[in-house]
Amino acid sequence: MNEATRPKPDLELSLDWQASKVVKEEKEEEEREEEEEEEEEEEEEEDEEEEDEETRTKERKKERKKEEW
Repeated sequence: MNEATRPKPDLELSLDWQASKVVKEEKEEEEREEEEEEEEEEEEEEDEEEEDEETRTKERKKERKKEEW
């Protein structure tokens, strides 16, 4: 029998399963971390947009006050 068709012993199957499980868990963890990073970046962008809008609003108020004087 060649290597490809040889039945694997239980220990070998168990180790293969454990290794594939570890790889799967690592991939899932990486995906979660990437999603968290993307969410943080989106939140930062939203915060910056809000700050920009607040700044523009304050500038408009200052302009109005100047015009009133």
